[in-house]
Amino acid sequence: AKVVAGHKGLDQAIKWIHILEVIDVKHLIKGSELILTTGVVLKDNEQGFLQFVQQLSDLKVAGLCIELGMYIDSISENVIQLANQLKFPLIVFKEIVPFRDITQDLHTFIIHQQYDILKQLEDYSQKINNYVLKVNDKVKVLQYMQKYLKVNVYFEVNKGASLAFPNKEIENSKKIIDGLDSRFKASNEMKLFNQAYGVVHIYSERRVITELDVLILDRTVIALSQFILRDLYIEEKLEGETRKFFEKWLEGESSDEEILFFIEEIDHKLKKSGWMVMIHQLKRKNIKNDLTNYKMNLRQELQKEGFYTFIIEQSQYLIFILSDLAQDK
Repeated sequence: AKVVAGHKGLDQAIKWIHILEVIDVKHLIKGSELILTTGVVLKDNEQGFLQFVQQLSDLKVAGLCIELGMYIDSISENVIQLANQLKFPLIVFKEIVPFRDITQDLHTFIIHQQYDILKQLEDYSQKINNYVLKVNDKVKVLQYMQKYLKVNVYFEVNKGASLAFPNKEIENSKKIIDGLDSRFKASNEMKLFNQAYGVVHIYSERRVITELDVLILDRTVIALSQFILRDLYIEEKLEGETRKFFEKWLEGESSDEEILFFIEEIDHKLKKSGWMVMIHQLKRKNIKNDLTNYKMNLRQELQKEGFYTFIIEQSQYLIFILSDLAQDK
């Protein structure tokens, strides 16, 4: 076998091998296949050959292998020039070879490779799940993936503080991602309570993002979601433990000093904010239900709108103590 054109495209991934002896292949191709052909339909048909190469390139095929001798003696300069322009690999066999042996060998290799990917993914899943139990910062979860894959990570948070590392310049990360070819980046949306929380991007300017990278990104986003949910549940529990203080506050029994101390313990910025109380009456059928998820969802939505929120359950009511963090904007 010899590569006669498209050398710059040899880094493309091959997911399967396909034998084709027709020119119109749109309904037969999914992308990333290596095509084998004897060229029976390309004989004395340079224009058809050019269209065939263009079509395969457009469909993201990994390359084309052509058997010389039986139907085609050589590849024309025009076809070679087009393949080079498209960075589409053209490989020729100078003697007749059994395609069955080629497909069998390569499919065996691909299947073994897929098995190795699953083993690596399972190993990573166990490690990241154990790691999440030990750390107390979502940044560390993403840094673990970044060091494991040796790529750049950008966590784009909806209505919140985004993160980028190892390059911490968020605006620069956005520009780089937008300018990269799709092969060098991948993203995964994170949802909490069926609401979009943010998007985790991975990208590299040096290497193609692999199938394993994408699967590890998916597992990391799941682990990160569980980490954030755990934090939210802990926050709800801590708030429940301070219920007596909130009740005194609402009844007007807390002194200004007590309130100020409590607020500064949470965040000193809150003492400059205005406060309000909102009462939400629950429907009778929902009073007995577990309200934890409901309260966490409400808190997330109010936070996105710029409110710091305390929520207290009291009889058939949810009482919200809200601080408008965006009032100065």
